[in-house]
Amino acid sequence: MKSSRNRKKGMTLVEIIIALAIIGIMAISFLTIFTSSFSTIFSMGRRTKAMNDEAQMYMDQIYNGTAVASIDSLPNVDVFESSDSSGLRLITVTVTYSQNQSVKLTGLVP
Repeated sequence: MKSSRNRKKGMTLVEIIIALAIIGIMAISFLTIFTSSFSTIFSMGRRTKAMNDEAQMYMDQIYNGTAVASIDSLPNVDVFESSDSSGLRLITVTVTYSQNQSVKLTGLVP
């Protein structure tokens, strides 16, 4: 009868240490994945901003009427122009980087 009173419910120190080790390993793997993902997201954001800045530069050149011929000769820049009913030109500059990624900037030019 004495042995049944000495039984205590709960976890031993070894069980707690093993559980903490498993949780720690899982946390490290998740943090590695998140760090890699955030790094990729920020890298793509910087690249998209750079391409958008380049498209804006070409759009400004078209608006000012300078260097339009040099824009057409670049392999990664496409310029599409159409007329609007109000007499404005709708110009779309697409800067392509990588194989399937591009930045498109559209504006109305008088």
